[in-house]
Amino acid sequence: MFKMNYTNKFEPIKKKITKDVPILITFSTCWYIVKSKFPITTYLEWIKNLFSIVNNFNLVIYTDTDGYNSLKQLLLTNNFLKKKDQIKIIIKPMNEFYGYRYKDEWIKNHNNSQLSLHKKVDWELNMLWCEKIHFVNETLRNKYFDTMYHGWCDIGYFRELSYKKMEMLIGWPSALTLLTKMSKKIHYGCVQTDAMKYKMLQNDIVTHYSNNNNTSIKKSSPPISYEKIEEICFSGGFFVLTQPLAEIYKRIFNSKLQYYFKNGFTVKDDQQIIMDCIFTNPQLFQIHFSENWFMFQELLL
Repeated sequence: MFKMNYTNKFEPIKKKITKDVPILITFSTCWYIVKSKFPITTYLEWIKNLFSIVNNFNLVIYTDTDGYNSLKQLLLTNNFLKKKDQIKIIIKPMNEFYGYRYKDEWIKNHNNSQLSLHKKVDWELNMLWCEKIHFVNETLRNKYFDTMYHGWCDIGYFRELSYKKMEMLIGWPSALTLLTKMSKKIHYGCVQTDAMKYKMLQNDIVTHYSNNNNTSIKKSSPPISYEKIEEICFSGGFFVLTQPLAEIYKRIFNSKLQYYFKNGFTVKDDQQIIMDCIFTNPQLFQIHFSENWFMFQELLL
């Protein structure tokens, strides 16, 4: 029987930072100025929030020259300077992305789409959303930091935070929580609160591949129909994994993306590909259910 468990409460405990506790996790993130959902000033406020809680984790930020220049004022603040040994900035233009090899497919996907989302954002943003696991693998490959866990955290994951909440996050993520709750799986959050819709999406994807064993033959219908493509399910802005799973996940994600492009299926965003990966490889993932899109703020306290 499918069961959803919800985690919605903050535990009001202020955690102390102890220097003798090793850092267990490195998060990769990125900052590129493209046509997006929010103005640049809003993102810069969120980036400031992220810098302020870099204590128990390392952070690798991928950006380009324009992105770096927009961060210069923040890089002169104490929030950054006191933690510069834990924050590494990598200049990487978009044409060096792993997914840039699919540039023509991304442009075609965007131009042929009737989705309202694709009228608001550029094709580069969709490509960027699908680059996350490649960023994480690059961080691992180049050994910027040596930690047990790695993961992705959207640059805007810590949004309108009150002073009280910032105080609670000063020791985030808890080393004990990482060791006890983050098993050797790929951890994602699911915000689909309707169990029937969740099962419907799962069944549609599993059935698609059951009925189409030969993925080399061009298909006419996608794993999720166009009518259901905007149903929410998994939150793509955060995941945690251990090093051996990073390369495996990269290959699976890339294979799915190629499959969609080859068959002319609309790629709404990374969440769509993530859902396909999870439902067809459930043994690799551990899913955490909550109504909160930013649930790992709480789960890792």
